[in-house]
Amino acid sequence: MTKDTQAQKLLILESALKLVPSLGWCDEVLEQASLDAGFSKEHGKLLLVGGLKELIELFFQKINNKMLMYFATEDTKKLGISAKIKLALKIRIRVLTPYKKVVAKTSSYLSMPWNITFGLKLSWQVVDLIWYEIANDASNDFNYYTKRGLLLAVYGASIQFFLSDTSKKHQDTEDFIDRRIDNVLKLGKFVSKFK
Repeated sequence: MTKDTQAQKLLILESALKLVPSLGWCDEVLEQASLDAGFSKEHGKLLLVGGLKELIELFFQKINNKMLMYFATEDTKKLGISAKIKLALKIRIRVLTPYKKVVAKTSSYLSMPWNITFGLKLSWQVVDLIWYEIANDASNDFNYYTKRGLLLAVYGASIQFFLSDTSKKHQDTEDFIDRRIDNVLKLGKFVSKFK
């Protein structure tokens, strides 16, 4: 993929993110976003061979990159693994806040029976990124799946809580993240996985 091709995809994504809150993820969004980005109506479909799913993957990549970028600006030298994971999830919520309506529409789209596997893949990539890049976990045994499976449940629950959270700066969601991670730590047999 050339840089020009990627740049065009990102332009279409930015246009799509303005349309999704009202239209949801549909073919009309891909067509209109392509026009709004300065291309022909069909250009988006030709460029994004994966269609809407590729566009959603680009959205997740955008949020993943921002999460890592903001995490890198934090002083985390004295933080343990569980504290780093809590912080990563909180930063993700902060990064998602301007896109809350998009997140709601994305959640609905991914909850459709035919999209569940795709949604799980995207969520797994998020928790794998947190464990690997933020918690520096390079395990490749049973622990790999246990750690990510536990975090996957916390991540999914946190996103759903965030969508209905009306507290200032989503403080209730941040408190929810703290409680959920702490609850996982209280499960004796899993304590070692997060420390």
